Amino acid sequence: MNGKTHHRFYWLLAALALLAWLPSARAQDGMTSLQVLMIQAQNESAPIDRRLEKVEYKLRRVFGFQFYRYVGEGNLSLPQRGEGTISLPDGHRLNIRLGGKGGHAEVRWFRNQEALLSTSVGLSRNAPIVLGGIPSNGGKLILVLTSM
Repeated sequence: MNGKTHHRFYWLLAALALLAWLPSARAQDGMTSLQVLMIQAQNESAPIDRRLEKVEYKLRRVFGFQFYRYVGEGNLSLPQRGEGTISLPDGHRLNIRLGGKGGHAEVRWFRNQEALLSTSVGLSRNAPIVLGGIPSNGGKLILVLTSM
């Protein structure tokens, strides 16, 4: 390799290293990705839904209903001290304010303008947090918040 080709080769390696580093940098830059599942707990028959398989057994123990139906979901990415809203079906929304490195979050659940729930939770990566048990359609409406 001559000097010019050698120089280009190192620039190419540096560019590839930067591209490989970018996704991990995103995870380390203080961003938190959140997912919310909206679920209807009921005693009326509902088909098994694979989207709920990671949390349904926990919900059954807590709420005691026989069936759980997927209603919808939303996602959001926030900085460590960020605030945002996840829109959900039927006029529901979840306002979330992160409190920094400790994984603390203030969570408010609304249906249109009505506040349904306000709480403070500690977030741990991939550890679902169950919110709610709001009466709905003869059962309970539940949100499951997960930090990814």
